[in-house]
Amino acid sequence: MALVSPGWGAAVLPVAAGVAYSRVHTGAHWPSDVLLGSGVGVLAAVLTKGWGPD
Repeated sequence: MALVSPGWGAAVLPVAAGVAYSRVHTGAHWPSDVLLGSGVGVLAAVLTKGWGPD
C-alpha cells in the first residue's frame, strides 16, 4: 500500500505491525516466520509494482 499511497501506507503500518506482534506474542508464529513473511510481502510488492493499470 505504501508504494501506491504513502499516506495510507503510513496509516496502515502500525496496524500491520500490531498484527505481526500479536502473532508472535500469542505463540501462533515464531519471530522468524513473521520477519520472513513480511520480507516476502515487501519483495512481492516491489517486484510487481506497475503490473496493473495506471
